[in-house]
Amino acid sequence: MDIETKFVNYFFLMIALFSSSACLKQPYFPGKDPGQLHLKISLVEKEKISVRAVASEIRRLGVCLTNKKLQVKKEVSYNGGEQIISFDSLYPGFWTIEVFGIDRENDPIFYGKKTREILPGEKAELSMIINPGPGRLEVTIEISELRDLGVDVSEGKIYVYLDPNTNLSTSFSLILEENYLKNEKEIKIPEGTYQARINIPQKSNAVYESHYETVTIRAGKLTELYLQADAKLIIEGKIDSTPATPENFRVTCEEKNKPLLTWDPVQESDLDGYCLYRTNNEGRFILLKQVDKNTFLYQDTIENKDYFNDKIGYAVSSVDQGENVSFWSEPVYLTYGN
Repeated sequence: MDIETKFVNYFFLMIALFSSSACLKQPYFPGKDPGQLHLKISLVEKEKISVRAVASEIRRLGVCLTNKKLQVKKEVSYNGGEQIISFDSLYPGFWTIEVFGIDRENDPIFYGKKTREILPGEKAELSMIINPGPGRLEVTIEISELRDLGVDVSEGKIYVYLDPNTNLSTSFSLILEENYLKNEKEIKIPEGTYQARINIPQKSNAVYESHYETVTIRAGKLTELYLQADAKLIIEGKIDSTPATPENFRVTCEEKNKPLLTWDPVQESDLDGYCLYRTNNEGRFILLKQVDKNTFLYQDTIENKDYFNDKIGYAVSSVDQGENVSFWSEPVYLTYGN
């Protein structure tokens, strides 16, 4: 979608706090010397940028002041000229000032926020710019086709790529509602155009991955993204279990210092081979050698220094093509001199 270049009006917020006297009466009791807040909103400049939210669409200005549990709100019509919004009886302290530019559809398309400490009797000024506010994204993906194929669909995530210059994404959780996955919480995204992709249940172990979708977010507006899960996009996978442990593992030593290791073959369709282990001179088992799946015996060569407490031990395991390793066999020990 082409975005027309429009003139965007930025607003300059001049805030001045006036009190009846610059000096406090002694002693001072909080709340006894409230001031007045005059919020001055005027046009600062016109800057040519390409966005959908433009100041000419603002119909009302909403201002919210918050100090701990205290909250004061005002809303006035906006005609594009300079306006002053006044607040009386504001107690000294830290105030959070939020300004909303609201359009005819009652959506906050511009937003600004600052925090300022207002001291007793002080005349304070605050400059502030309100920019295009975030938009909202509502996600719905219909998953009945996946369920019909026996795919476990109980949760998912949508990944939004906010910066096209990187491969980083921001994820938002999707939860199951009947035959749909929907966003769990409200999704707020800065105004702009982005790429997004849905994974079920998530990237790292996805059984479903959608195509990339282009999403345009307008400031203050709700964008709805509706998808129907395509069974053709199911990621094929399999349960790759651990292979069986080799049975009948034996160690014989008919020739001095040349133990012969033997075991029964493991019947696994994706078997890759066997791992042989031997104790070191501290008595700890370490990998001795890995052999292929068609090997069922191995002759080792040892020296006197390889024994620990006059013993040397062996064990075997199987390994499949997915690099899954079985449990080890029961260790078999040789005693020095035998």
